[in-house]
This record gives sequence, structure tokens and C-alpha cells, in this order.
Amino acid sequence: MELTDIIPVESWRQLAETIHKRFGFNSCIYNKDNFIIHSPVGWANELCPLIKAGESRIICAASQKNISKRLIESRKPVIDECEAGFTKFLVPIFSNGTFLGSAGGCGCMMTDNHIDTFYISKAVGKNEDEIKSLIKTIPKITRDTITEASAYLQQEIERITKAFH
Repeated sequence: MELTDIIPVESWRQLAETIHKRFGFNSCIYNKDNFIIHSPVGWANELCPLIKAGESRIICAASQKNISKRLIESRKPVIDECEAGFTKFLVPIFSNGTFLGSAGGCGCMMTDNHIDTFYISKAVGKNEDEIKSLIKTIPKITRDTITEASAYLQQEIERITKAFH
């Protein structure tokens, strides 16, 4: 079973777009192999498009893989920080006990997080000062905001998967 057996790709994309518009995160729906199943819905800041371009997207891929592993084991939403310092949340998508993928958001930072400008500058091949100037575009969020976004997304996923059964 695949995510698209429940609803079409465009409907999953619309869910990601809702998360982006309502909470400001980069939002994606991932299949069980951690590949994004839809086109981009918008950026939370000006730095993420640089990170997602070319080989530097390994920053995001490594975080997705690590957080997804914890998500599958716990079967619960996970809120964490990626290797670069952005706050990321993922919600599992299960149907009849089978893991189909995950949905989540990133691209913002908790008020007490530190973005690793040196690491990002080396990954994207840009001057660290340029990265520091782009950090100013990263929305700062509270624990309450990310918890609310995660809970909202979890409710929507439960609604979608229950309607399928």
C-alpha cells in the first residue's frame, strides 16, 4: 500500500500547503522511502532553497532519515533539530498498522536554537557571512507553535486515514 492509495498526490500536496500557509514551515509529505511525493509548496525562509539545491540537500536528507527512523519506532510525532539547527517535526502516516510515510515541516527555528552557519556555508559553497545574512529570514517559533502544528497535522492525517478505511 502507498500514500496515493489513500488520497491522490495533489491532495497530499494541499495538506502540505495548508501547513505552510497556516504555520509558516516548509512542509512536505514523504513516502515510506523518505522521498517527497509532491512539488514544493513554498519556503519558510531564504536559506532553505540554497540548502535544497544540489549536493547540499544531504543536510535535509540525513535529518529526514534519522528522524523518520525514530518516528517509525515510536509511532508518534517527533520534534527535533536537524544537523544545521533548524527545527523539524514529522508525523507518521500508518494505515492498518503499515507505515506509509510521514508528513512534517521544517525551516523555522526555536527561539533558543543555534544555526550552524559554518556547516551550512561549507555544504552550499557560500561565504559564511552570506549565510549569516540569510539567517535573518528564518522565522523564530516557540515550542507551543511547533506542538500546535504537529498536533494539527496529526489530526488531519488521522482524519484522512480513517476516511480511507
